[in-house]
Amino acid sequence: MWEKNETKQAINWIQSFVETNKHNNIILMEGPHTYDLIQNSCVNREVEKYNSRIWKQMKVHENVELIKVNLDRRGFTKHGQHTNAMGKELMAKKKVKAIKHILRACKKTPISMKWKEDPSKGNQGSREAKNGVGEGRDPTENQNYSV
Repeated sequence: MWEKNETKQAINWIQSFVETNKHNNIILMEGPHTYDLIQNSCVNREVEKYNSRIWKQMKVHENVELIKVNLDRRGFTKHGQHTNAMGKELMAKKKVKAIKHILRACKKTPISMKWKEDPSKGNQGSREAKNGVGEGRDPTENQNYSV
């Protein structure tokens, strides 16, 4: 995915996915540096370019949480291409933190309202009578439910 001509394609695909899934919360992780190549290899430069572009593109979307992957060399296997147990643990903790952030942001306090009695019913206007419950009717009969 990190060849020069595929970075733009990857960004476009992610942008399209986010646009079509605006009703969902999305968590994205930036691309990790690879330690099996030299620091300034073309692949690592392309990863940096991709990460920079993805941050710019996704900051306008409220439903996207972007996770920064800043693992050092100790988070990778000896050959440097894959994450080791410590790297996986650190990334899992970042994902949990992002999920908790989303859940806190979605938590809304309900608006509570006082019950208003129907003045035409007089003193008899209990909640059951107002809602049609207890009057010998099914309270769901006037509602449109689709199965």
